Amino acid sequence: MDMIKNLTKDTEYAIAWLSAEFKFLKKLYDDLERIENETIGEQEKDLKKDIMVVRFIGKSEKRAERDVLTILEKIKEERKKTTSPEKLNKLLLEIEFPANQLVKEGSLYVGRLKEQLNSIRTNVALEEKYPTEETRAIVQQEIDKLKNKVRHVMVLIAALDAALRKVEKTLTAESFHELELRIRKADTLHSRMITFNADTEKLAEAYNRAINHICNEQMKWSFYHQIGKNNSPGEHGWEDHLRKSMGLSLENIFSQIHRYARKFYEED
Repeated sequence: MDMIKNLTKDTEYAIAWLSAEFKFLKKLYDDLERIENETIGEQEKDLKKDIMVVRFIGKSEKRAERDVLTILEKIKEERKKTTSPEKLNKLLLEIEFPANQLVKEGSLYVGRLKEQLNSIRTNVALEEKYPTEETRAIVQQEIDKLKNKVRHVMVLIAALDAALRKVEKTLTAESFHELELRIRKADTLHSRMITFNADTEKLAEAYNRAINHICNEQMKWSFYHQIGKNNSPGEHGWEDHLRKSMGLSLENIFSQIHRYARKFYEED
């Protein structure tokens, strides 16, 4: 279960850095579109600012790449230890291709962005000194070339981001979270029930075991599983059928139920 927690955290970090990288790339792309229609003086000023944007892109790319590689390594390492690697294979299938694409090009494109920006700045300075149709066309070609590169990288990032969000959703579903426990009247006269709604079979099993352990094995209250089929997702209810807990506040045992539910959940 520690592996699931660590992977979830790594995935959250990777998504955050990819989002930052995408944001800066979008800013660069929007700047380039605006620069196309600016005067030479405005172009030089804005291109100088965009060098700083590229630095932020580079920082985000390095952090995202590091986190993505960590995720891949952890999944592959865990896969060697388990006898049921199906879920891990599914996670790998989701992210390995888009991750490899970005990692393969990531180390190259940041340096090229800076080179291309400097090249555009040089050509803008040339255009300012020798304002001809030819120099203007060169600047436009350079800007278009850089825009295409930025757009391509944005597509790669969007693909990896979507894959990581699917993985995050899968990991979250696999992790333990406390369910809301409630007390309600049962159909039996003067009897009470502890109820909960489980979104997964594994959580249902953990809470059913926890309630049975506390109410029956420890307290000897003779609670019966009256609502819910086996450990299927959905509503479950345990009734104090013999009313042995009458006069006691069942809410007082909720913290124990949560604690044992987590224990049983993480045993598997």
